[in-house]
Amino acid sequence: YPQAKPRKTMPERQTTMLLFRHEKGILLEKRPGSGIWGGLWWLPEYLQEGPLELEQLTRWSRENYNLLLSNPRLLTTFRHTFSHFHLQITPLIAEVRFADGRLMEATEMLWYTRRKQPACGIPAPVQRLLDDVESKAIS
Repeated sequence: YPQAKPRKTMPERQTTMLLFRHEKGILLEKRPGSGIWGGLWWLPEYLQEGPLELEQLTRWSRENYNLLLSNPRLLTTFRHTFSHFHLQITPLIAEVRFADGRLMEATEMLWYTRRKQPACGIPAPVQRLLDDVESKAIS
C-alpha cells in the first residue's frame, strides 16, 4: 500500500501586536495593498530581535507614533496558521496617556471601537484580540 508522505515542517515567524488603548478606542493601521492581509486594518506591529524589552518598546512607540504609554503588559501568545507558515503572535496592551492629533491626519490609521468599525476587513487574529478587549476579557 502507498505510504502517507511525511508532513513538511512549516517555518515559524513571530510578531508582537500592539493594542494601544485610548479613550477614543484601539489604534489600527492599514496594511500595504500587497502581501499577506494586503489592504486590511491591522494592529501596529513591533518587530525586534531577541526578547521584548518594554523600555525599548516605549521609546519606539514615542518615536514612531508620538504616543506615551502607561502600564504596558504582555498577554498570552497564540498561534495563527497560514498555508505555508505559522505566526506566533504576542499581544501587548498599553494605555495611551498622550495621543497627538497629527497621528489621525494619516489616512492609514484610525481608532477602532465596535461602534466605529472600518469599511474594509480586519484579519481574524486581530478581530479576536479586539473582541476580547471590547468584551472586557482583557482589562
